[in-house]
Amino acid sequence: MTRMPVRILMVSLFFLAMTSACNWNYDNLEYFDGVPHLTNEQIGMFNYIHSISVTPPELLPVGDWGPDMPFGFGMGEGANMQRYNVAFTAYGVSMVAEHTPAYRKPYIEAIDGLIQKMLQPAAWDYWLSASWGGDNPIHPHNIMYTGHLQLMMAFYERQAGDQKYILNDVELTTQDGLQMWTTNLADLSADIHNISLTTQDSLGNNYYSVPCETPWVFTCCNTIDQLAFNILPSSLGLNPQAVNVPFLTWHEENMFDPASNYFYTNFAPFENPPFVNTSLTGGYSSWSHMFIHGFDPLWVEERYPYFIENALEYIAPETAVVRFSGPGEVADLYLIDLIGTGYAMALTREMGDEASYRALRNGFDSWAGEPAWSGSIFGYFSPFNWPVYKIFPNGFTLWAEAMSAEINFRSVVESPRGPEFYQQPYLAVVTNPGAFVNQAIWVDSVLYITINGAHVTTDATHLIVRNLKTDRTYEVLLNDEVYTQWVQSEGEMSITTPPLSGSIVDVLMGSVSTQRYQIIEEPAS
Repeated sequence: MTRMPVRILMVSLFFLAMTSACNWNYDNLEYFDGVPHLTNEQIGMFNYIHSISVTPPELLPVGDWGPDMPFGFGMGEGANMQRYNVAFTAYGVSMVAEHTPAYRKPYIEAIDGLIQKMLQPAAWDYWLSASWGGDNPIHPHNIMYTGHLQLMMAFYERQAGDQKYILNDVELTTQDGLQMWTTNLADLSADIHNISLTTQDSLGNNYYSVPCETPWVFTCCNTIDQLAFNILPSSLGLNPQAVNVPFLTWHEENMFDPASNYFYTNFAPFENPPFVNTSLTGGYSSWSHMFIHGFDPLWVEERYPYFIENALEYIAPETAVVRFSGPGEVADLYLIDLIGTGYAMALTREMGDEASYRALRNGFDSWAGEPAWSGSIFGYFSPFNWPVYKIFPNGFTLWAEAMSAEINFRSVVESPRGPEFYQQPYLAVVTNPGAFVNQAIWVDSVLYITINGAHVTTDATHLIVRNLKTDRTYEVLLNDEVYTQWVQSEGEMSITTPPLSGSIVDVLMGSVSTQRYQIIEEPAS
């Protein structure tokens, strides 16, 4: 047999990006065709979120973390924003990570950091003080918190595969340290699974959901845990279909308006008799459709065109929002309406509905401001609309931008990861913190990696690739020429790139270097 070398192909591309310094656009970077990629703007927005997620809350400015911002106009007691702020951002990070499955380290760090923030009292102590709350923030009816915690930990396990949140308890401790509750992903999931199947209304009928704000059931809130069951490692032994099927059947029969394709607002199971609040909101319904698409995609895809036609409210040409309430004046848009618009943005992206997405993004940006670059960070930092909680618009936009017809909750559910996934070669270390990794994926015995320096760095970068087979032969090429700046030790390869290019020439001009690596695995003779 002829010995075929394993090749690393590195192609260097230099060009000038003629664009506003506040609106860099590197869409013309050369990517590997057919392989998912992240734009520099997406990575820049992630960089901001990563910086917030790994910094302890007490060291963050009020603009990035704090308990004082209400959920929205007129929401009243217990309407703390923090849990949603953290959870929605974590879903954005989780979906960005799906684009570079062979480069997971910074995304694992960010998800883990956001989970740690979700465990802070600022995210859950509303439950102890609200009249509709309870004396335990974990059990049994706080699905507006526990469902998000469960899904965040499930996404962490998908990226890390280390069973950290399965084998180890997490702690929820009150600010004064006098009370503490513990749980883990396995126990929390089993508990929610059981409640979903057994809880009954005042007439003794099952409604296959978990109440929240104790007296009510919201379809949207229950879609979080219903999706989580489909992402959990199979080792937990929970059957997602056992809860998904009766959940969707019940909600379609009792909580869905076929004329508008909206879900009703909520259900009061403990009233005598139980009743449904039949008011309709686009925000809750966008949320519900997007998560249901992960575990019953055909149901959503059939109804999507009719729903989105009803949901979009155009407030200007090519500018739309999705409100939680009915149509109104532009001046009456509130933070809660931006949440509805954010969910609709993510939904339209995964449906491949670019026209609706553009209109919604214009509506979102009319409220959130204009994203801009600051070093390696890209995002919304306007003090006009965001005196606090800047992470919220950045997290939602990152989430929407990371969704596509190919990469979304459905693709996550349909592509489970077993032990063999974590045994594949992967990019473990990128030593230059200014480098942008746009592509990293292992496909059919080929590892594709694309990095660039954007307008941030000109330094050479060391790349460490791990999980290489010891019985393989490797060769590194730069523009089809042999490149020697690499060393291999057992199953690890360290590559030193040429200097990246990225110095800003002037206010309107930047330069970019893109380097593309292709590691092809072939057996030795």
